[in-house]
Amino acid sequence: MFKDELSVSDGSSFILSRANGDIAPGAVHGFFHADTRFLAGLVLGLVGREPVLLTSGTAGDGAAAVYTTNPVARTSPSPACPGAGNYCRCGSSMGKPQWRRPSR
Repeated sequence: MFKDELSVSDGSSFILSRANGDIAPGAVHGFFHADTRFLAGLVLGLVGREPVLLTSGTAGDGAAAVYTTNPVARTSPSPACPGAGNYCRCGSSMGKPQWRRPSR
């Protein structure tokens, strides 16, 4: 695993992604269970652009946290990107991703 990658495991399931949480198609990334890859590509985009990574890392047993900001919100307000603040995406590799706005 490289510095710019994120790995989380839980029993015989694990996920390997870029540091921003993307599972890059064509790479070794993916969601695996019992030595079978079930997901080989998943990329997040906001208004057609890649979110800016703030930080990421493991967040306990079988979980990771990825914090990003909207690249458009840094330059100008947009109806498609409400709230010009930082948003985070965090969730367990084994669960449904959750979205929330960080408390200030």
